[in-house]
Amino acid sequence: MHTNQGCKSFVCTSELDAEFLYFTLKHRMADIQALGSGSTFAEVSKSALEIFEISHPESIDEQRQIAARLKAQLAEVETARQAAQVQLSDTRLLRARMLKAFFSEFDAAPKKKLGDYAATTSGSTPSRGNKPYWQPAEIAWVKTGEVAFAPITATEEAISKLALAECSLSLLPSKTILIAMYGQGKTRGQSAILEIPATTNQACFAILPNDTWEPDFLYLWLKSSYQDLRDLSEDRGGNQANLNGALLKALEVPAPSKTEQQHIVARIQAAMTEIDALENSSKAALEDINRLPNRVLAQAFAQQECS
Repeated sequence: MHTNQGCKSFVCTSELDAEFLYFTLKHRMADIQALGSGSTFAEVSKSALEIFEISHPESIDEQRQIAARLKAQLAEVETARQAAQVQLSDTRLLRARMLKAFFSEFDAAPKKKLGDYAATTSGSTPSRGNKPYWQPAEIAWVKTGEVAFAPITATEEAISKLALAECSLSLLPSKTILIAMYGQGKTRGQSAILEIPATTNQACFAILPNDTWEPDFLYLWLKSSYQDLRDLSEDRGGNQANLNGALLKALEVPAPSKTEQQHIVARIQAAMTEIDALENSSKAALEDINRLPNRVLAQAFAQQECS
């Protein structure tokens, strides 16, 4: 590699291989973005780009060799990234299949209609124009976007005690199970367990603690039934495929003894712990791979500058 490297404006494209220029600019993206101006987003002017200088070997053949090596290395990184992404997707699929497999043990078990054995309700949205309904923020208020297969320990918004008294709202106890009846994207059909007393909006279906189902058992069964719930609300006419209270109350839920429910929950949680560890490992590997392109570029151009 030539040691006589000067700073050249990339407007002189006749001296630069196109792929070498591409990788150089990718490597120098932070420097290019620093040239930008504007309060909403950084806009880099044509004049600033025209005088932006880069170092490069004078030999066009050498530039092509560098670009070819980088292209091959980055292709390997992309292959590894896709493999890691598949592994992560497979881990998530394994969790869903594991839940289905556990609950398949209860296919022949007695079932009970949800609405006949558990008290259910939904909430409302206090008028946004009535500030006393929202200030002071005293009582947690759940939106469907927060019903996402995770314990709810805090909420983005809260209502006042006045809103609880004057609006169609109930203060739900801890261990209430919520189902999102409608919402954007993947929200519809997702469930969660309340770990705090809270109220909800009108799109949340709430199942209060009861004598028939352990909260964790019912939550995990609903989680395993996510796609079934979404399918249940499809092809019902109208502009949106939504769940509703009548559909959910009519669900036939396995109802083994509380002792059996506790045993299955313990087995599922143990299996999930192992899958969680595998998923976290896959995520960490993917994050490392996602950082590799910048490292490859940095190493290549560091070697070039030292040559």
